[in-house]
Amino acid sequence: MQQQRERANQLEQNLAAARRELETQTALRLKQAVDSGAVELRKSLQQERQRSEQLDQKSLTSAKRDLETQTALVAKVAESGATQLKRSLQQEHEKRRCGAAQVFAAGT
Repeated sequence: MQQQRERANQLEQNLAAARRELETQTALRLKQAVDSGAVELRKSLQQERQRSEQLDQKSLTSAKRDLETQTALVAKVAESGATQLKRSLQQEHEKRRCGAAQVFAAGT
């Protein structure tokens, strides 16, 4: 009977040790999985930041190009308008000079 009690005690101790070992191994595996997941998340976040920076750079480049195009277009329209205004003023000046010459000729 004493041997059975000692054997039962030994089995309980072995069972308790096995449970502790199992809990330790489970905790270690869980920690490794969490650490691995955290590394993957950091890597993914870094990649997403890089993509975002690239998109921002492309957007800025595109916006700059659009602004340059619009500025060139405005300058061209302004130049064209100035040329037309100058031509119009010259025509008006010619009309007045012709009109003044006709008035002068008619008066003499």
